[in-house]
Amino acid sequence: MRRGLTITIFLSLFLFCSATYGQITAIKAGKVVDTESGTVLSNQIILVEKGRITSIGANVTIPANAAVIDLSSSVVLPGLFDMHTHLCMDVIEARDHGNYYVTTLLDPDSFRSIEGVVNARAMLESGFTTARDVGNEGNYACVSVRRAIQRGMVQGPTLYTAGRIIAPYGGQFHLQQDKQNLAEPEYFFADTRDEMVKAIRQNAHYGATLIKIVVDDQRYIYSADDIKFMIDEAARAGLKLAAHCWTRAGAHNAAVAGVAAAEGVRLQHVKPHGALFNMAARDAGLAAAIARATAAVSSSLILFGLPGSEILKAGRAAGPTDPRIDRCPSAASPTASRGCRPTTTAISRLCSRPRP
Repeated sequence: MRRGLTITIFLSLFLFCSATYGQITAIKAGKVVDTESGTVLSNQIILVEKGRITSIGANVTIPANAAVIDLSSSVVLPGLFDMHTHLCMDVIEARDHGNYYVTTLLDPDSFRSIEGVVNARAMLESGFTTARDVGNEGNYACVSVRRAIQRGMVQGPTLYTAGRIIAPYGGQFHLQQDKQNLAEPEYFFADTRDEMVKAIRQNAHYGATLIKIVVDDQRYIYSADDIKFMIDEAARAGLKLAAHCWTRAGAHNAAVAGVAAAEGVRLQHVKPHGALFNMAARDAGLAAAIARATAAVSSSLILFGLPGSEILKAGRAAGPTDPRIDRCPSAASPTASRGCRPTTTAISRLCSRPRP
């Protein structure tokens, strides 16, 4: 955001309010963005009790004992969601040459946890109040970051963490026969049903709040039956399963199995002239599988070689019903359920740093 703008990200205010958690806080907002109706409301009062919004409106009475935050000259909007991120991995281009395999070899998990703390705070300060970290965290580095945030030791968004990514042998790397162990614990290799069960149970035991698998980064890929087996095992632990897929075959298998989310699907490809087209629209079988299954399209955009202006054009053209956009109930809306945490319609950020 430019310095001249007076836009305040709403949920970041809870950092300020945390010192008086349990006290009523009243926020005088000059404008509030209502993401459900697509309107901007003027001169609103927002009441917060115990970290949750209880009332929003122009005629809300401020209790006498409330702490008041005056944002009457600011625009207030709900916190954003990043549905696909890797907080505990910073690829250093000059050192790693864009290869995050090298990053995993050079950065120990202790250092990656510190990276996660720094990135989590930066994300919150940028207005992202919930993030879904889908692996590449070494040996549960981001699980530790999430626990530190939950205990109030560090500041960051609400995190959902995947722990170790489960994958066919090799994961997303190409290994050498005399260095076979270098991809673990970054990945949990699981080729048999017993290995799949063990990987899911270990992730659940060590604190993962979702399960992430890689379907098809090798010549051998998980079948729909393999994926359904892991979905059922994850469900026994109360966890949902997300699947990273790069190919039509992998996306099809994930959709048929009914994954909760398909990550990194190449929904958007770029033709030489720069026009976008939808892979599912070109593949009737994949479209039908997605329609039949419970698969949710990843909110990560893969945009090759597009300048920023073209990305903005694509976003504007997408509109509110585009499958790349996650629709969430907005607590900024007067019709939103009271007592819920503020959320918003959000597109995952396009990271300025390299992201695997």
